[in-house]
Amino acid sequence: MAQRHIWLFSLAALFSLSACGEHLGNYEVEEVRRVSEMPRGDAVDFPHPVYREFLRIELSSSTNLNRMDTGAGLYVDADFCPMDNRLQIIAFGPLATDGHSVENWLRTTALQPSDKDGRFHYYVYVVPRSPARKPYSNSPDLIPEYDLRTADKDICLRFFIPGYNIVKSRSDVVEVPASALQTALRD
Repeated sequence: MAQRHIWLFSLAALFSLSACGEHLGNYEVEEVRRVSEMPRGDAVDFPHPVYREFLRIELSSSTNLNRMDTGAGLYVDADFCPMDNRLQIIAFGPLATDGHSVENWLRTTALQPSDKDGRFHYYVYVVPRSPARKPYSNSPDLIPEYDLRTADKDICLRFFIPGYNIVKSRSDVVEVPASALQTALRD
């Protein structure tokens, strides 16, 4: 009977380990710049919401996201720090700094590290202002409005791959200082 319990425990432990998400690295903020357009990357052609401006946040890492298993898609969570509501701030990405997708199944060439620092660089595009909105069309809830010009709060970003294997794959959270956001929005 004891052998049966050990076997069941071992099987449960093995299953729980196979359901863990992959760590997607840690990141440093390199630059924050206001831009009027966001590249479409290599995504399937479908209508994108129209925004008049973005904050393009360049992040760098020793992690090559192009080598990760991104079959379920690679996305970014964005919120005021600390990250409590991952839907608070509208953000798109990551994209490679060449304007193409990061995911290995969308790129035609492998992502290469920068010649300058040997790190991999990525862009995240953040919408600096949004009215209150629903998280999905028939939701009774509203996500509050925000304006990064006046918020005077750091924002937190985190890359993730949805948890179709039970647990999401996530990166460490990176904080983007409010001062960098406001400087970019003034320029």
